[in-house]
Parts: sequence; C-alpha cells; structure tokens
Amino acid sequence: TDGKGNSAVYLFDLNTHQYKQVTNEEKHQRYAKLHNNYVAWVDSRHEITYITLPNGNSEIYYKNLNDNNEVRITRNSKTDYSPQIYNNMIIWARITGSHKADLLLYIIPRDIN
Repeated sequence: TDGKGNSAVYLFDLNTHQYKQVTNEEKHQRYAKLHNNYVAWVDSRHEITYITLPNGNSEIYYKNLNDNNEVRITRNSKTDYSPQIYNNMIIWARITGSHKADLLLYIIPRDIN
C-alpha cells in the first residue's frame, strides 16, 4: 500500500534492490502487469466509493516507464479488469452483464519520431 491504506503499483529494481512507486493516486491501483517498458493496471480513482471487483467502475491505465507518460485507456461506467500486456498490446475484460464479459484490445501507439 501507499501508507494511506490504498493499493499502489511499485516496481522493484533487482540491481539496486530499491522500490520505485509507479502510481500515486488516492484510490486503489491493482493487478499490474509489466512487459518491456510498459506497465498496465486496474485503477479505481474514478469510483465514487471503492467496491470490490466486479461491481465497481474500474478503468485500465498504462504507463511508459521510459518517459513516465501515464495514459487512461478506458472511460466508461462498466468494470474493466484483468489487464494483460505484451509488446504494445493490452487486452482486458469488461463486465457487460450478469456472467457476461467482453475482451477488448488496445494497441499502444508507437513513437514515430
């Protein structure tokens, strides 16, 4: 946790044995996945009240660890959860009804410079 009772995302550097905090929001950030220079997670910062999944309104975020750019990739009233990341692709599930979910794919734009 971040010391305030909220879940946060941290990285642990195996060379320096130091932790680096990736997220720093008031509400929970959980279920992080890391691949290459990207980390994706479930974020509850937009929920009015934190409700344990799958009943809340969680969103999916990712961060490019090279430039520290954080991006919110979902904006809806549904519960988005369980992100998986590989190369520049993030896939996650969105609850659409009782015992129903969709799988969604986001492709991280490549820097063209």
